[in-house]
Amino acid sequence: EEVDAGAIVAQEAVAVAPGDTEESLSGRIRRAEHKAFPAAMELVASGAVRLGEDGRVVWESAAHHEP
Repeated sequence: EEVDAGAIVAQEAVAVAPGDTEESLSGRIRRAEHKAFPAAMELVASGAVRLGEDGRVVWESAAHHEP
C-alpha cells in the first residue's frame, strides 16, 4: 500500500529555506499535514467531497471552485 498516493483533497504549501535540513523541513511538513489532514477529513465527512468511481475527487458543494 502506498502512502500519500490517493487523490488530493486538501494541501498546504511548505516553504523550503536555503539552510533547511531534512529535520527542519520535515518539521514544517508535519505541521502542514496536521492542518490539511483534519480539513480533508471534514470535507469527506460532511459530504462536500467524495471519490468518484474513477478515483478522482468529486466536489459536491457549489461553493467550491477549483483553480
